Amino acid sequence: MRKLLMTTLLCSTLLVPATPEPARADSGETVATILLLGLLAQALSNNTARMDHGILIESDDHIEYRIEVTGRLESVDAIGLERGDTINGGVATGRVERDADAFVVEGNILRIVVSDPRRVTVIVDGVRLAADQLIDGGRVVVDPPPAPQPPALPEPGRHAASFAGTWASSFGTLDIVQFIAGNEYFLIGDYADRGILVGRVYGTCASGIFTNDRNAGANGSFRFRLDGADSFEGDWRWSTDRSLSAWEGTRRGGPPLFLDNFWGGRAFAIDTQRGVAPQTGLWNGDLGQMHAHVGSNIWVSDVDGPGDADGVLAALSTDGVTYFGLMTRGNRNVAVSFDARGPEAQGSYRELPSGTQTVFEMAQTRSRRTGISPELGSTVLSCR
Repeated sequence: MRKLLMTTLLCSTLLVPATPEPARADSGETVATILLLGLLAQALSNNTARMDHGILIESDDHIEYRIEVTGRLESVDAIGLERGDTINGGVATGRVERDADAFVVEGNILRIVVSDPRRVTVIVDGVRLAADQLIDGGRVVVDPPPAPQPPALPEPGRHAASFAGTWASSFGTLDIVQFIAGNEYFLIGDYADRGILVGRVYGTCASGIFTNDRNAGANGSFRFRLDGADSFEGDWRWSTDRSLSAWEGTRRGGPPLFLDNFWGGRAFAIDTQRGVAPQTGLWNGDLGQMHAHVGSNIWVSDVDGPGDADGVLAALSTDGVTYFGLMTRGNRNVAVSFDARGPEAQGSYRELPSGTQTVFEMAQTRSRRTGISPELGSTVLSCR
């Protein structure tokens, strides 16, 4: 029976590169694969279910993943999903850590992306995908989409240009995600293994705040201006210095699927498709006053804190509830984590590099309907 099932699976239409590597025969993979094949057998024998593929993601390390299909995904009950793993139609995001997640697919597989292909096993229809064939910029990709086309420059005064993409920059690889709320454009990203950046986009110019982990938790301001569609010229300065230096970049690829520098090297899958969340608006509490924009799994806000504690907060989430990120307070950086459930948030922060942990609470006092919008440090090196 298993031999017949394997033959059926291996002969099915796969969106996988040629000559995949067979699954290893160690005990962990064997058990997980058998469980997956068993559920596939049940689904295939069910006249009301049309399941075309099975996917297994297994790791002994902490791995983030994102799966995209043309139809729908269902989790394998025998293996199960953990808290924070989500399925939304044809997209599944989550993480595995010393365990496995498995899915059955109705339709075709568009893409599977994982945060570290060196520490994960990906099995599609009983066949292990070969990492050396699938590594694209450090991430496993199945049937990658067509190469991104250069974004069109905006009509003057109407739309913002796109900074979204992977850039070769003066300070290493720069990954930028751009998103929109109403008619306002924001960006968030990270660069090399040094820090993050967050800001606003005005036409062909972007400006905001960056952090730098290598310089005792320092931060500063940046301003980029597009020079055509695929390069930018820019400048930057430390928060304690007015002298400007150059920061230039050339586009090397499309928008990143993960950002890595927000919390101890953890990779966060990025989703900009869910729109503005109810937590967008004005918050007050132990951190001061916060003008927040929250959309999909991204939280960005201005923070008007006590004394010289004004700054910017940028955080990411895997489940839309628990956020991890960085906050600038004057010329210092602070690691922040918090749970935001409805109009209340509780969490803790720690000044970098070695400050003590402090708990805080915040409450939303006005909704997004007030028209409050964070500047995110974009007025320091202004585009206007």
